[in-house]
Amino acid sequence: RAYCGGNPSAAEMGRMVIYKAMSDLLWTLWGLIQHADGNPAEDFWAYAEARFNRCKALMQDPAFAVHVAAVASGK
Repeated sequence: RAYCGGNPSAAEMGRMVIYKAMSDLLWTLWGLIQHADGNPAEDFWAYAEARFNRCKALMQDPAFAVHVAAVASGK
C-alpha cells in the first residue's frame, strides 16, 4: 500500500506479481550463465534451479491468470 499510495488496484497488484515471476526468470538465466562460465563463488546451478522453481510455482498458481487478466484489462 505504501508503494501505491493506498490499496493497489487489481492491475497494479497484477503487475507486481508478474514482475516477481519475470525477476525470478531473469535471475535463473543469470545463475545459468554463472554456472556455464564456471564461476566458483557459489553453487549457481542450485541457485538457478531454485529461482526457476519459484517462477514456475508462481506462474502455475491459478491466481496468476487472474493477475494477467487484470493487467490486460487495465483496471
